[in-house]
Amino acid sequence: MAPALARRHHAAKHRSVQPEPETASSIAQEGVAPARDSALKWYWSEPLPVKGQAPVHRAVTFEPDRGGWNNIRMAAEMAAAYAIATGRTFVLPPAIPMYLLEGNATGFREFMTLPDSADLRVVTMREYLSRRPVRRAAAPPPQITESLKRKSLVAAEAEKLWTWLESDASAAFLSEFQPETQFLAFGNVSTAEDKDGRGAYIVADDSVESAAPLVHFRAAEPYRLLTQFYCSLHAEPEADLRIKRIIRDSFRYTDQLVKLSETLIAKLMSVGGGVYYAVHVRKGDFLAQQKEATEKTLVHALLLKIPALATLYVATDDPGDCLEDLREHFTVLTYDNISDVLSPLPSAKFVGPIEQLVASRANTFFGTWWSTFSGYIMRIRGHEGLESTSYYTLKEYRDEMTEHRTCEKRGWWREWPEMWEPEGHVAGLVNRPRFS
Repeated sequence: MAPALARRHHAAKHRSVQPEPETASSIAQEGVAPARDSALKWYWSEPLPVKGQAPVHRAVTFEPDRGGWNNIRMAAEMAAAYAIATGRTFVLPPAIPMYLLEGNATGFREFMTLPDSADLRVVTMREYLSRRPVRRAAAPPPQITESLKRKSLVAAEAEKLWTWLESDASAAFLSEFQPETQFLAFGNVSTAEDKDGRGAYIVADDSVESAAPLVHFRAAEPYRLLTQFYCSLHAEPEADLRIKRIIRDSFRYTDQLVKLSETLIAKLMSVGGGVYYAVHVRKGDFLAQQKEATEKTLVHALLLKIPALATLYVATDDPGDCLEDLREHFTVLTYDNISDVLSPLPSAKFVGPIEQLVASRANTFFGTWWSTFSGYIMRIRGHEGLESTSYYTLKEYRDEMTEHRTCEKRGWWREWPEMWEPEGHVAGLVNRPRFS
């Protein structure tokens, strides 16, 4: 594998990232100790450290996606990839209410490490607005400045911030990039239409966009960044590898979440005699149409790849009858069954990321098609060399991860091997360590 994306498996002795007050992790506040040395080897490498404040004369801001956490993460990765490709500082939004996490204003660094590093310079919105070199007329209104002094923003305050960033007063260049019909092109790459008919969006060195001190990405269509960044950003090979490595290493779950997941993994391994399996059954939102098909095929699909009576971890938003059906064939465990080993229990909003990490280390995993929650589990498993034992429950999509298809358009509905197989190993699997 090329050095730019080489994976260093290690004991995960990561430096602790200390978020600023407005994004301080409630995990630590609730008494869960920060992670020490990891019990497992994970896929990331430590970002290169950096000294001094991040420059703010050229920056990128973005309005978080209006979907769930994994849609939000995906859009943030796209904005960060643009920042890396253009040499800009990445500005983190303040903690705001997020869909399906109502009542819990959430900051990005509560979930992801996102350190300020030599690879990706990162500042908070509060720091950026307080330091950016602009004329007084372009300063944000006092109510926005005051709201950013608090730990988090309510929805109405967040709307005022996004509205101001989109106004002439902010002096921001509003990106016109439309992922459904365009791909970002950097360097000496083809600018012809791609195989899906998307045209190139080019940021020329002498363009207004390139010269702008601030580029802002909007969340509304057709500018919504609901896309896998590696499907919608084309760069020269070396730059492409570098961007993928930086996103891989910067957008990973915090040491605290890793430690909590490892505690649950140890429990599952103990129950399963050294091995466990996992499935994500998603039935809410736009996936309701899959409910009947899933219930009819779920047990049959799992029995094709998972031994009867095996220890099966089930992550689901709607237990319903599926757990009873599964219990007839497997030793079924859920978060509620095994979370007693966590003391104290983390906030409910952290359960999703913890379950993704748990499922990512299962011997075999089945996901729900169209679900970005399942998709991110697939990406982690790809980084860990487990894509050959990763499947979807519905028959028509079951072998998507093992067929190694290349990106299609935005590609948001699943993960693609181009993220973890940058050398183009589409004919066979890369020889990687396997985990029980």
